[in-house]
Amino acid sequence: MKSYSLAFDTRAWLGDAELRCVPPEARGCLIDLMCYAHQGQPYGHVSVSGKPMTDDMIARLLYLHPDEWARIKTILLESHRIYVAEHTGSIYIKRMVRDHEQRMLATEGGKRGGNPALLSGMEDADGGDNPRRPITVNIYWNRLPSHLQTDEMRAAITEWHEYRQRKKILLTKESMVRQINQLTPLSAEQAVMWIHNAIDRNWRGLYPPSNGYGKKSEHRTREGKEFTGHVKPTVVE
Repeated sequence: MKSYSLAFDTRAWLGDAELRCVPPEARGCLIDLMCYAHQGQPYGHVSVSGKPMTDDMIARLLYLHPDEWARIKTILLESHRIYVAEHTGSIYIKRMVRDHEQRMLATEGGKRGGNPALLSGMEDADGGDNPRRPITVNIYWNRLPSHLQTDEMRAAITEWHEYRQRKKILLTKESMVRQINQLTPLSAEQAVMWIHNAIDRNWRGLYPPSNGYGKKSEHRTREGKEFTGHVKPTVVE
């Protein structure tokens, strides 16, 4: 991996009631396994040199007796904190694998330049198509996929638009399309993190945070107040 920093959602870790029912020693082993999985190949798998680790190897890594690791492994499997790959038998962390796939999709989407269909209906009033025409918050919002149209995203987009105006960075149709294509594979919460991270780091565009999805910041606007627009959020199961 390029980064040794592991994105860690402390709120999810402390607020998951089912996880808190897992014995402390099992939670400690889970943290260690996540660190090893962060460096594993494929990503999210507990492996060495691309090969699955055996139970004896994992027990030694965790400084546990094999019988104690067998007990803790059963607890983590039954609580759905770790999984065993069907074909290789390697242990993997499902959420880490899923989040990594989303991150790669978003990065690849930005490189492709976005979805041309998002440009439809944006011609100038005279029928022309000016590629340098500025993009408003409403135009950006209306072209987001439904699962990203939440109150938090509306506030983040408003802040992003005001930030770029202060920096005198023109947002064109093409750059808007690239950004939306990057955000589409993410959840609304992750997309908000991407936008806030770009603002906090004084970036011109949206990029994967160096530590995963970055630290979630407060929803703020140019005046430092929360956005109070009434936009009905769309819930994606």
